[in-house]
Amino acid sequence: MNAPPTFESFLLHEEEKKIVKELDTKVTNAAIFTVNKEDHTLGNMIRK
Repeated sequence: MNAPPTFESFLLHEEEKKIVKELDTKVTNAAIFTVNKEDHTLGNMIRK
């Protein structure tokens, strides 16, 4: 089967970080946060 192993959907590789912060150059005092390998539950909590 061509599906990736299931643990790859939640385990981080050695060089990966859970949260990455990038400063936004277009807006002052703003940042872009990228959350790696999280499901929709975290997105629903942030949205509300």
